[in-house]
Amino acid sequence: MAKKTVYIMSFLFFATLPLFGQVVDGYVFDEIDSTAIANVLVKVDNNSELFALTDSHGYFKLDSVALKDSHIISMSHISFNSLTTKLTSNGTTYYLKPKYEMLNEVVVESNWIYRKDGMVVVDFGKMKMEQNLQLSDALRHIPGIVKNSNGNYSLGGKNAVIYVNNVKQNISPQSLEAFLESLPANIVANIELTFVNSGKYSASTEAVININTKSNIPLGQSVQPYAFTSIFPHGMYDTGGNIFYMVKKSRWLYNGTLSFANERIYKSSTDSLSYNGLKILDDHNFSDGRNNVFTYRGSTIYEFTNKSKLSLNAFVYYDKGSADLIWNNYNINQYTANKHAHSDLYNISLSYTLPSINKRANGHLTYAFSYGNDNSKLDYLAKDEVYKSSDLRMSGYMNTFNIDLNSEVKSFLFSYGLQVDYNKVKDHVIYSHVNMDRNDVDESFSGHEVLTGLYAQAKYTFSKRVSTRLGLRMENTQYTYSSTTNNNSNHYVNFFPSLLTYINLNNYNSIIGIVSNINRPKYSWMVYGERQANDMVSMYGNRDLKPNKAYGFVIYNTLFKYMNLNFSYILTYDFIGNVFSSNGKHLSSTYQNIADQQTFKTNIVIPYRFADKKIMGQFQFNLAYDKLYNFKNQFSLPADRKCSYVNYNIHSNISYSPASRIYLSIDGNYYPTYKSSLMNAAANGSLDFELQYMMLKEKNLQLRLTLNDVFARDAKRVFYYVDGQYSSYQRHIGPIFRLSLKYVFNKGQRVVDEYRDYTPSNGRLR
Repeated sequence: MAKKTVYIMSFLFFATLPLFGQVVDGYVFDEIDSTAIANVLVKVDNNSELFALTDSHGYFKLDSVALKDSHIISMSHISFNSLTTKLTSNGTTYYLKPKYEMLNEVVVESNWIYRKDGMVVVDFGKMKMEQNLQLSDALRHIPGIVKNSNGNYSLGGKNAVIYVNNVKQNISPQSLEAFLESLPANIVANIELTFVNSGKYSASTEAVININTKSNIPLGQSVQPYAFTSIFPHGMYDTGGNIFYMVKKSRWLYNGTLSFANERIYKSSTDSLSYNGLKILDDHNFSDGRNNVFTYRGSTIYEFTNKSKLSLNAFVYYDKGSADLIWNNYNINQYTANKHAHSDLYNISLSYTLPSINKRANGHLTYAFSYGNDNSKLDYLAKDEVYKSSDLRMSGYMNTFNIDLNSEVKSFLFSYGLQVDYNKVKDHVIYSHVNMDRNDVDESFSGHEVLTGLYAQAKYTFSKRVSTRLGLRMENTQYTYSSTTNNNSNHYVNFFPSLLTYINLNNYNSIIGIVSNINRPKYSWMVYGERQANDMVSMYGNRDLKPNKAYGFVIYNTLFKYMNLNFSYILTYDFIGNVFSSNGKHLSSTYQNIADQQTFKTNIVIPYRFADKKIMGQFQFNLAYDKLYNFKNQFSLPADRKCSYVNYNIHSNISYSPASRIYLSIDGNYYPTYKSSLMNAAANGSLDFELQYMMLKEKNLQLRLTLNDVFARDAKRVFYYVDGQYSSYQRHIGPIFRLSLKYVFNKGQRVVDEYRDYTPSNGRLR
């Protein structure tokens, strides 16, 4: 009897085992934009009685799945291609590829540019021609973005700050360019463009370009070596290369780039000083040398089952070079100078992201640390003997802790955050003169500042077409600067209100409202003591320099989904200008709060795509009217200068891809003569040409030819003071021809599928 009981219980146990089996759960997301997909039918082993539907967060859960070694899971949705795959583990995230929907023989697809919470989002996956470029080149093809001559980027005619995965890149323009040049564009998922800072970002930030890299990629690895060399009329210019590596394993994603470049230092310029129409000094200098640059950028991302992410990023920049200078002036017939320079930068950041599917709280928590040095030493020789030398050493570090959170409650979206910056800088300058009637200079400077910012915003959505955002940002600035002979400290609190209304119609979008910001002086403008630019000019720091505060009224319009027509009127208080004063045959330069300023700006961006998207490009026009008034600190306009001027510039690019293997591009800039109350800059412009050809069967060997700075002119600037002027004239070194090769090698599942047919999302149809 006992044995029968055991047999019966065993039979009942195994017969009912599926009822007490394992639990299977996971998430289903859109492969294109990583948004959650609701109402996806999920089955295990094609069992029609064992299924589940995903909720609004893309989550599904199946109970009582039979215990066995392997299962097949299938997913289907009317707007997506079905997916059938082997079940690996619980909490897995699955991605479905959207379908093309045929409606009356017309393909309905989502836009490559769309709007989200006041931002313009560029779906980089739909920019097919740009997938094979380096990121620094691909950025120039995005409507509204322009790379300036100083290496920085502008957005809609305003200075833009670069973020990567919501982390600010606290690096110099030179190291930023090296960073962007080393990254392949095909790792980018989308780029968020903030044309109007509502107060979320630092009050000194005008516009933001946030680059989001891909995370929803298959398992495997990708290696992309890249090499380049360039020449110009005077010989070899730059040469170098980099290697990009990316690997996805389980929930871990790592990508890194190691690069090296040997850069040419080549410059020919003339500086002259005039007073009452007579030329007092005229210096001609020429420099030639080489500079070695090493960079490393690495990023490790871990994605949790709830879609939150932990990201660790590192960036290293190191350069070292030397150059020989030949100098001629009225005082000494000819002398030479030997320059040795070195700079480095180390940056590390840790970021935690709460996914947007968490309506109660989502956003980012970030900590970033940067440390850098900038050193240079010059020995000036006359008749092979040193008669003057300079030794400049600067070092510093930056700490930034940042919290940005959002909470959605019915028709309200609340945004709030905290930012704390602690920065420190040290500077040491030594000027030594031998047998000259000038005193030696030995100055030390150190300073630290603490910037604390708090902001809160409330956005109310009246309908799908109209919403309003009200915000307030408070920033507390506390700094202490000390030098060999002086100490200075200050503390001030500023409030920055904003009120913006968003209008979204079928062929018209607009941002209208009031914003405010601040521009803090640079360290170099406040460093006490003398810094010699050359034999003519010395720069003196102004420790009493105030930041300038600005309040503006903006109207940013988007017509027919892509064309931008933007206007802004800005009042700036305590405007900072570079003021020159004469001391015989020597000039002193210092930055001062010279006046208040009124500014009216217009920005027009016209992007276009036609011929089945084989031809695309953009045209951008910027116009600015500036007027100084209410002069301060005993400042008066130089002779024959006005207090108001109008300036404009034009940027344009066009790309053509006649076949899948060929890509052509032309990028042009034109700057007419720039005039302001204190300086003039001569008209200039240039054209950049690019040809790219993809070889081999899989098109994974890419040959690229570029010709840069064609038709560029010599750069001439004139600075005015009292009855005189100081001219700086830098000669154009000629067009630069560059040849580069990139090879793409993917192993395992394709990590970076550069040539896949990107299918638009049908999110608007669901």
